[in-house]
Amino acid sequence: MVSDEEFGGLNGTHWLHSEGMLQTDALVVGEQTNNHVAIAERVACGIDLTVYGTSAHGATPWEGENAVLKAARALVWLQEKLFPQLESRTHPYLPPPSLCVCKIAGGLQWGIVPERCKVDMDRRLVPGETREMAMEEIRLLLDEFSAQVEPL
Repeated sequence: MVSDEEFGGLNGTHWLHSEGMLQTDALVVGEQTNNHVAIAERVACGIDLTVYGTSAHGATPWEGENAVLKAARALVWLQEKLFPQLESRTHPYLPPPSLCVCKIAGGLQWGIVPERCKVDMDRRLVPGETREMAMEEIRLLLDEFSAQVEPL
């Protein structure tokens, strides 16, 4: 049991291992199963999306391209296209894979059209999926969004 497992375990698990205090043959993580032993777990995969626009004065927003609004439209597209695909995938022991939009940062200050918006997402992978597969799936959907709706 460690206190920093959500942040990589550097001061908990990693420290215990590097100090020779943690020598294991197996690992049981009971957090998601109410402490029932299970044979699989979803893996967290952090994905960052950066959307670019063009800065302009807030009094003349039509002269710019608002990256925050572009990102919002792209996220709605992902919600409509990707979420149903993920929800339809089944695994015998786990919930389906998922994508969670966790953090959005865009703009410099009030009165300026934002030229950049960064979105941090949490994609949970089930056994058989890889980070590369998840990234490619999102990339293809965003390419489709760019071609059909709006260039990113």
